[in-house]
Amino acid sequence: MTWFTNNYSDESQRFGSPFGHWSFCEDENYFDDLANVPRDAAVLSLRPTDCNWDALASLDALEEVTAAGLTKPQLKCLLGVKTLKRLRLWNMRQVDFTGIRQLDRLEELALFNVSGPKSLVDIAALPALRSLLIENMRSLDDWSALSAARGLQCLCISGGFVEVRPKVSSLAFLGDLDALRHLHVGYVNCTAAWPVFEGLARCAAIESVHVNSSSFSVDDMAYLDAIIPEEKQLEKRRHFVGGEDRQIATTLEAAKQLSGDRLEWEPRVKWQKDQPYTRRGPGKRDDVFAKLAAFEDRLHTVRDRVKQALAAGQSVREI
Repeated sequence: MTWFTNNYSDESQRFGSPFGHWSFCEDENYFDDLANVPRDAAVLSLRPTDCNWDALASLDALEEVTAAGLTKPQLKCLLGVKTLKRLRLWNMRQVDFTGIRQLDRLEELALFNVSGPKSLVDIAALPALRSLLIENMRSLDDWSALSAARGLQCLCISGGFVEVRPKVSSLAFLGDLDALRHLHVGYVNCTAAWPVFEGLARCAAIESVHVNSSSFSVDDMAYLDAIIPEEKQLEKRRHFVGGEDRQIATTLEAAKQLSGDRLEWEPRVKWQKDQPYTRRGPGKRDDVFAKLAAFEDRLHTVRDRVKQALAAGQSVREI
């Protein structure tokens, strides 16, 4: 397995984006009184303690906003700023995005710990949206509305590092995203039927895929291997083995070069859909190698069967 290293932009690292396709500014421009914001301000950071929210309506040059913990009335004022191109929201509950449709210039939307929506219909209707990052939205499990976001180029669905992961019942909508170039799916509770990534096979424009394997089974990862070239897969961590010098190996052959009689194995995947996760497991050298061999055998077998089925025009569900 190849480990990819990318020179992600500072702003993409700042809020956890796995691909540097975002253009948020790093500068934070705060004003306790929004009536004091210059009329030509293009970038602004908002807090719930700010006053004079009606002043936002007069800022006709405002293109980017970062906001945290806003109340419903404050969010309503913000969604009335029709010049916005980039919007980043943090730590908000019971959010209603009905008014977001009027932001017809909005290109990039990042939502962190924002809950409340039961549907993404309004977000998917944004005509200029090209990048969408949603982290830890636990009020949602149906993401199918995103199939209408036909101009979406960058999509990140993640649970961050919280204990309770957001639910994803299907990723079939990916097949409708003709413009999709970069995909990240990490730390989610995925209940979709295999093959989870079937829709992704129809994304002809895809350039990079980053998947956290603890959300998927070995068979899911094998299917991904079959449809996406390895050079487009970013840091897809299947397993590692640590030796006495804490080196990391991602294949059985590399693991055999490590020193020590006891190794630690952490595949962080499910063997099968209905079986529990395989967690970190220290053990004797030969026992760990046996587990790695079984892991790789399953991965390679399913991957090859999928490739053969696709080449023959057969349904992979029958293999």
